[in-house]
Amino acid sequence: MTDSKNINILIIDDEEIVRETIKAAMEYFGHKVLVASHGKEGINLFSKSQSSIDLVILDYNMPGENGLSVLKSLKDIAPDIQVIISTGIVDNEIEKKFMEAGAAGILAKPFTLTSLEQTISKVYTSKIPPVSKIDSSKTTDHQDRISAEY
Repeated sequence: MTDSKNINILIIDDEEIVRETIKAAMEYFGHKVLVASHGKEGINLFSKSQSSIDLVILDYNMPGENGLSVLKSLKDIAPDIQVIISTGIVDNEIEKKFMEAGAAGILAKPFTLTSLEQTISKVYTSKIPPVSKIDSSKTTDHQDRISAEY
């Protein structure tokens, strides 16, 4: 999929099935993955391992600290870290807040593994982090769709 192999990715998502599915897929694509089940754990893990993390996939809606708060904390630690926001709630106001806070991409749930890998590739290979939104409802490859029960 992506030309960039061995990207070190931190996944911060409170839903185990989503976290583990993304982890397995990213490892299949050749990436190294760390996982955190909530914002505080993700911030602590990032703080300890920031020099070896290339990219973060961050869930927006988590108990405790929400994704926007976690994004700001990650950016305080490492302003250049690229963060892709994974969310089932996408509207202009939320998107604007994430853009202003420095998100490199927004990925609408449910998404396909293909669209996730494409977003990672686009964000990781860009010198200037883009703000992109992939509308997974327009994808035709339903076989690799992540279907987490909410």
